[in-house]
Amino acid sequence: MNTKANWLGITLKNPILLAPLTLISHKRIEEHVNYYERASKSGVGAIIVESLVPIEYGKSDISFTQNDLLPIESGLSKNQFMSFALLGAPYPNILSIKYGISLIKEICKQVTEVPIIGSLIGNFGEEHDVIAAAEMMAKAGIKGLELNFSCPNIMALCGEEEKDKINLIYRHTPSLSLVKSIKKHTGLGIALKLIPGCMPSSLDSNIFRYIDGITYSNAHLGIVPPSIESPPFGSPFKRGFNWSYSGIYGPFERLLTYEVLVKIKKDPIYKDTKLSIVGGLVEEKHIVESLLLGTDTVQISSAILWKGFKFVSSAVAFLEAFMQKNGFASLDDFRGQSLNYIDSCATNLKEYEYCGAEKPHNQLQTVTITSKCIKCYKCLGMCCLALYQDENNTVRVKKDLCSGCGWCQIICPVEAIVRES
Repeated sequence: MNTKANWLGITLKNPILLAPLTLISHKRIEEHVNYYERASKSGVGAIIVESLVPIEYGKSDISFTQNDLLPIESGLSKNQFMSFALLGAPYPNILSIKYGISLIKEICKQVTEVPIIGSLIGNFGEEHDVIAAAEMMAKAGIKGLELNFSCPNIMALCGEEEKDKINLIYRHTPSLSLVKSIKKHTGLGIALKLIPGCMPSSLDSNIFRYIDGITYSNAHLGIVPPSIESPPFGSPFKRGFNWSYSGIYGPFERLLTYEVLVKIKKDPIYKDTKLSIVGGLVEEKHIVESLLLGTDTVQISSAILWKGFKFVSSAVAFLEAFMQKNGFASLDDFRGQSLNYIDSCATNLKEYEYCGAEKPHNQLQTVTITSKCIKCYKCLGMCCLALYQDENNTVRVKKDLCSGCGWCQIICPVEAIVRES
């Protein structure tokens, strides 16, 4: 049987990509490269390196607190994983441009078993900075590029007085000129990495002439935990930020991942868009479920942190067994097959009951819809679980299903949604 997949014009041995991971060294290149060597031997179809910031920031290149490599092969314990899933990573999975280019050169030189795909923050700095960084990454040896507009960790790079100056994806979509220029100068296959609120219909239609796919990331917005090492217990970042945002990851994110996937694949205009999804895929069967719902590739991160690299070989074996049992010779034989049986993703998922690890053990916050609501219903497009319309078309919250992620609050144009403990 043939498990090969295609992503960004690259033929992969299977559809499982190693997503950019956190909690690894940002300073010791030899250990960093060794980590990716081990990842390549796990059986992944491709590796995506952590996102690079396209410019130097401040007087010198961005330098994060040095943190030790975790013993990823053994995975995290369940308690460690759930803490990570609910609170986000203590360090952002973003690299300085200087360190990142050096790292990519070494990875591309030493890791030759699988394609190396670069990731670049697309909404920090001027367009010419992003284009120049993309050119450097291409020369360093990457085979494809993910332009990342979804990373809330970018907020950690600025102080309180500077945060409003950043061209965040929550306010802007990728520009045609940026994507067109990167394609022209690098010749690489390009994917846009977007949040669920930025659907294909919100993009300039001409962008699709220059991109080769879209990655949807549902890392919800959260706060990086404060440092507990010494008073006054401020930010864990070396430069002393007094706050910072990060993503909230984990298995209970999978439903939103599936909802976004189904919405696009059932849209007659965008159903042929190449997609990669990441978020909450922590069991072997989730890889097959995602393919049945139409994705081209899947990206795993939480599964590696939780279960170690052995998850990859187990997931590939599960995929092969599924194909053999059902007589599928290739992924195309069953990709998207389940879409015919889903009438309304939101309707189906509203009745979903959380079970096991999919339910956050400690619900940190929920939300309230205030009288400011203008009934634009943008929030309903972000959440298919906790938000719904009552008989008077008023937006209500099922608070027992709300994870307090805050995406509805971000998308609301009139600040009608507030968080509460």
